[in-house]
Amino acid sequence: MINRRAKGRRNELRVKKIMEMMGYAVEMSRPGTKWLKQVDLYGLWDLIGFRMEDVLCVHVKTNQWPSVADCVKMKLWRFPPGVRREIWRFRDGVIQPDIRIL
Repeated sequence: MINRRAKGRRNELRVKKIMEMMGYAVEMSRPGTKWLKQVDLYGLWDLIGFRMEDVLCVHVKTNQWPSVADCVKMKLWRFPPGVRREIWRFRDGVIQPDIRIL
């Protein structure tokens, strides 16, 4: 049996590494524990990256895109200009993520 929580956390760490290579200072959501569920940043985002030119908010998924309700919440969340919102999906056996820009 696969530990889905650990698999998702590994993908979040992959995204963090990629964002840091792109020049972002990255803040991650707090990891969940055996008794506590992971708490996303502002209830939606797994990582937020800061750089002089822009801010990037990323929601990381494994094998599936988020639900329609989650996508609507992400699109309705108000941000100042210069903030990008993206969903990164990792599929099993594929190295590069699929990226959807909101």
